[in-house]
Amino acid sequence: MIFSVIVRAAPDNVGHLLALNTCEELIRQGHQLEQIFFYESAVVAASALLLPEQDELSVTRRWQALFTASEVPLFVCVAAALKRGVVNEQEATSHALPAHNLADGFEIAGLGEWIGTLQPTIKQVTFA
Repeated sequence: MIFSVIVRAAPDNVGHLLALNTCEELIRQGHQLEQIFFYESAVVAASALLLPEQDELSVTRRWQALFTASEVPLFVCVAAALKRGVVNEQEATSHALPAHNLADGFEIAGLGEWIGTLQPTIKQVTFA
């Protein structure tokens, strides 16, 4: 089955971890993930500067591992990311910011890109 996933929950919210675990399990079971779209507070997971406490897991690293293993696109909503200080090199330059912090494997995208890739999706799942 083909899935697309929207993650809206912040990285420290149980809904975010549920999204991550579900995506890993879908891939393990042989399902196809068309894309994962990070929206609202979930975009913080795409920051290369997110440092969990020593006894906590790094959701950023786990998403990156999922991307490396499956090449599922990890789209990050550009408007939500800018609002929360998560920027790629292009946005940093465009807005005259001193640095960028988008973690490897994540890609800044607009809602249009999300909608444009929904065509082959059979199931869309949202985690808030």
